[in-house]
Amino acid sequence: MAETYLFFIDDTGTNGHDNFVLRGGFLIKVADYICLYKNFVQLKEAYQLGSQEIKWSDLTSAIRLKNKNPKVTFSRKKSYFYLERFSVEELKEITIKIFKIIENVVGFA
Repeated sequence: MAETYLFFIDDTGTNGHDNFVLRGGFLIKVADYICLYKNFVQLKEAYQLGSQEIKWSDLTSAIRLKNKNPKVTFSRKKSYFYLERFSVEELKEITIKIFKIIENVVGFA
């Protein structure tokens, strides 16, 4: 019997000002997706992130700002406001743990 896969696609950039858009996608087995999901839920519970979606752009923005000024206050209007309470070390730790979850579940080619 054939395995079932999910296909995810995302993009970044704009078609406006800079005319630069990057689009990427990946296939993942449904069983691996379920395992990833469970691991991400545990990670989010460990850091008390609730149902908040963790975006790469939020992590990188928060790390960049905290590297410049560890006591920086994030604007409530920013998408990464939910990360303000973490130190730069904790933000990097979260990032590394995300990569380890992915590596452990699906590996890197």
